[in-house]
Amino acid sequence: MHRLKYRVIAERIAHQINDGTLAPKDQLPTIRMACQQFNVSVTTIQSAYQYLEQQNLIVAKANSGFYVLEQASPHPIALEAPSHLQLNNSMFDILTLCQHPQTYNFGTAELPPQLLPLTHMQKTLHQLTRYHIHELVQTHYTSGDLTLRKQIAKHVANVGVHLHPDELIITSGCQDAIALALSTLCQTGDVVAVESPCFPGFLQVCSALKLKVIEIPCHLERGMSIEALEMALASWPIKALLIAPSFSNPTGSLMPEDERHRLCQLAEQFDFTIIEDDLYSELNFSGATTLAIKHFDHTNKVIYCSSVSKIVGSGFRLGWIAPGKHYAAIMQAKAFRNISEPLISQKLIAELMQSGRYQKHVKQLRKTLQQNFEKMHVIIKTHFPAQTRISQPKGGLVVWVALPTGCDSSTLLDEARKEHISFFPGEVFCERALYQHCFRLSFALNWAEQTERKLRRLGALVHKQIQKSKMMLT
Repeated sequence: MHRLKYRVIAERIAHQINDGTLAPKDQLPTIRMACQQFNVSVTTIQSAYQYLEQQNLIVAKANSGFYVLEQASPHPIALEAPSHLQLNNSMFDILTLCQHPQTYNFGTAELPPQLLPLTHMQKTLHQLTRYHIHELVQTHYTSGDLTLRKQIAKHVANVGVHLHPDELIITSGCQDAIALALSTLCQTGDVVAVESPCFPGFLQVCSALKLKVIEIPCHLERGMSIEALEMALASWPIKALLIAPSFSNPTGSLMPEDERHRLCQLAEQFDFTIIEDDLYSELNFSGATTLAIKHFDHTNKVIYCSSVSKIVGSGFRLGWIAPGKHYAAIMQAKAFRNISEPLISQKLIAELMQSGRYQKHVKQLRKTLQQNFEKMHVIIKTHFPAQTRISQPKGGLVVWVALPTGCDSSTLLDEARKEHISFFPGEVFCERALYQHCFRLSFALNWAEQTERKLRRLGALVHKQIQKSKMMLT
């Protein structure tokens, strides 16, 4: 049964208050502007605002309008029942736009060649092909190169994950690892909980496997709402939770360690499996480490996945999975998919880690990414409308931007396309219509004067959209 329109609108606004998009004392759209934004009647908006007042989230001020309360009471958002996904079909078109040679790409979260240790990688590849060519061209029916698995075992110990090399399986990137986990754990129609907003690739995997998905709201700083997850667990038979707790894509949120511990307790209590995507944890700007969810796993409820794709180049598509008690099933599933990953890529990454070059590269990359984010932050604050809000990631590759009332990020992308600018609009990060006013930008860039010029132009397009919206109301 569909909820009343005013409740849907009220819950969308409550979502923005809870995740920090709307801050205390922020003014809400006037009733007239909200009518146009949501394409509903005055009565519907009045009912929505009245409901929000009853929930102690907003207050009406005489002759002024409606404002977010300075200390708004926590408000659990009504969760949609798990359902099969009706995915946005524009994703392939957006990816094609991002890869067009004339487009300035703020869309895909991947490192450009200028930020990679290409000279050292080229030298290493030359040595491998010169001295190991016979080995490299053979098929290897294993869980991955042993030297690489040994290096990864040392590597993940930095986030408190202690594994024997034989507990690891090398995969074609992190998303492949997650697909292996989901396809092994779940059957058609099983319920999987995901973050909202959620990385589109995860939604694609769930859709391909015909799984039902329940979207759990996230805070822009702390990540997934544990309270909302508990509500979902009490209401539906969730089989698995798919989560990226460190610098999550698209918001850049970082889940506190005490909440990671709580997740493991919930997994034991409600008997579900956590699939942890730890893709970005080593890109903490400060260099500090945060213990992975897997560190707190004492009952074998966490499958740990990660990759080097965001460090040494997405083209390598090299990741890993620690399946725990599901090792045999996942290894069998992988054998029927692609047997093993290219040995030359595995040998290259192993050498980079063993030589210390990988760690040196990560250290420099963190500094570059932090500088890029700070520059992007200044430009958005200066050249976008004052009501624009952006997330404050302390690591990773992406930032989440929430635009003022009257803006639509998909419409903005249509205009940006004419200016040869690309980004990911909010509609691709959620099945429901919660993020039309948001979009994701990548700061994994070789920063240049053109970068600043394109960002300023994007800000001008937002101003133009707001002016057009105001004109329609006069």
